[in-house]
Amino acid sequence: MSVWWLLIGTIAVLICYTALPELIFHILHLTVTYKQKKVSRKIIALTFDDGPDPHYTPQVLQILDQYHAKATFFLVGSRAAKHPGLVEAILRAGHDIANHSWFHVNAWFQLPLQTIREISATRNELQRLSGRAIRYYRPPWGMFNAVTRFACATLGLHPVLWSVSSYDWRTGDTTRDIVRRVCQSQAGDIVLMHDNGGAPGAPLNTIRALPIILEHLSEDGFAFVTVSELEAQKATAAE
Repeated sequence: MSVWWLLIGTIAVLICYTALPELIFHILHLTVTYKQKKVSRKIIALTFDDGPDPHYTPQVLQILDQYHAKATFFLVGSRAAKHPGLVEAILRAGHDIANHSWFHVNAWFQLPLQTIREISATRNELQRLSGRAIRYYRPPWGMFNAVTRFACATLGLHPVLWSVSSYDWRTGDTTRDIVRRVCQSQAGDIVLMHDNGGAPGAPLNTIRALPIILEHLSEDGFAFVTVSELEAQKATAAE
């Protein structure tokens, strides 16, 4: 009987540590930003995860510049520390940077102290490299554990997810697939894309799709802003 109680207790702890926070924050989006429902104009926040990457990130920056589009780059801390020049290039181009953990490990497989260290180390490194406060955090894969939200609050970070996913990291998806998904965006959406990671060579599809997306949505009257600019709409709407 004691073995059964131990098993039940273990399952209960795992549910409280992983599934329950996932439901609250990732699925129900409680206290988490994933889009801005009230906007005064047609704006979209493009976000790029998992960089910076010395091959792909400069190409993304060049395309964004061509279309006068701004974006938010959720950077992996260990990669930012390795490529500080790319962090500088992102900021110099007028984009925002945000926290995407140190090693991009799923929160369900991290102990509480590991979770805090991952988020804290990345925040500190990005603030050191940029000389500015880091305001936002996106957990890898959007996954939360019971400590993630607490760590964000303690470190002065706000969790940001997305309302539109390009799924540009998947094996077998084409440029056309990515374009179709993102071009369904509506005003106030936060779009998830990648400038690193995923299936081998996956960011190439992102780079091919990005000019088409920007061209199509620009013609439809959309402007592309950072997450902080999108969040500013919330304050405006509340006034």
